[in-house]
Amino acid sequence: RLGCGAEIHVHRDEVEAAHSGITLAETGRAVQFFRKQLIDTVRSSETAPPDVDDIRVERLLDHFLDEVLYAVLDGYESGLSADRLEGANAAG
Repeated sequence: RLGCGAEIHVHRDEVEAAHSGITLAETGRAVQFFRKQLIDTVRSSETAPPDVDDIRVERLLDHFLDEVLYAVLDGYESGLSADRLEGANAAG
């Protein structure tokens, strides 16, 4: 998993995204765009076929970016839950 500081940062950003009207699909697309750009950059710096270390680095990047996506989804869901709770408190 990501370090605690990274989780908090991603969570805060995605709660803000939920409050600002960015859809979950747009948020997911942004994370996937970042993934593609990062992987393409890593691959474009290679002139030789990937070796064991290159493959290991790509797998680590994939794992990290998967964790970023999960944190984004968790944060977005938490933001929506907070909105529902605030709405219920305001109505009650």
